[in-house]
Amino acid sequence: MITLQQLRFFNAVMKFGSLSQAAESVNRTQPAVSTGIKTLEDMLDLKLFERSGGKLTPTAEAHFLLERSLDLINHLDVTEELLTTVRKGTVGDLRVACLPSAAQYLMPELLASYVAERPEVKISFMTRTSATIHELIASQQYDLGLAEPRRDIAGESYFIEEYKLPGFLAINKHQGFEASAIITPEDLDQLPFVGLYGDHYTTKQIRDIVEQHGGRFFQRIELQTAISSLLFVEKNLGYSFVDSLTMSSYQLMKSSQGNVDFYPFSIEHGVRIAILIPKFKLQSILATSLRDIVRNAIISMGGERVADAEDMV
Repeated sequence: MITLQQLRFFNAVMKFGSLSQAAESVNRTQPAVSTGIKTLEDMLDLKLFERSGGKLTPTAEAHFLLERSLDLINHLDVTEELLTTVRKGTVGDLRVACLPSAAQYLMPELLASYVAERPEVKISFMTRTSATIHELIASQQYDLGLAEPRRDIAGESYFIEEYKLPGFLAINKHQGFEASAIITPEDLDQLPFVGLYGDHYTTKQIRDIVEQHGGRFFQRIELQTAISSLLFVEKNLGYSFVDSLTMSSYQLMKSSQGNVDFYPFSIEHGVRIAILIPKFKLQSILATSLRDIVRNAIISMGGERVADAEDMV
């Protein structure tokens, strides 16, 4: 089989007409280049050079091979250069799926900073429900997903990095609480709640906390996305419970927080978020570096890694 090295030796000899100059150009010894040319001739069963008085004169067959090999070497050089950029993580395609609470501003902010330094990177970014994101990652269609963990979907085909996030009560400023106040379950008695659907695990935990302290839980508005609840809080139609990612996304959306204050508030099982990575799709350096950026963003917002996260699925 003809090797790339043999063709490089051959092209150098054709260019310079001298073994010594050819050897210098490819950074090899003259005997190595001479042996490479001889081996190539033996493999092809063709005479490529007439040797006379230390001079090499190309044959007609050599000129024919030169025409073919130049295109091949140029293609290989371009491919080699392309693979170098891929290795450095500066070119390629990425498909990202994100749950709505982080998809409006937080994830776009991260992606905008990411691609600004990588002009050859193409991003396909989709907002989907957590259940759909799990399915997309499981089918190996996407490179990275950010979603709530799911217990009812088999995760044999993807990895999960799960994090526990700080929780916050979002309350309109006109409710009269001091910005530095510590909100208690008693403070929520009969205060209208605006949040995720009643069966969502965070909503159930808020309800249980209020009722366990003798209060009345009243959900005024049910929603599919946590970030939407903050628009109702702005109108003083109730309070909401959100995680740190949703709060950060809202703060990016607003030049100021407007009429909404956020108060730290813990629930027993916490709020969970998961980075999803396909198991059987070859992970590019691009995908790995983006995962690290998302991971660091979650950690910077108080996210704590949950051990044995795949047990959550």
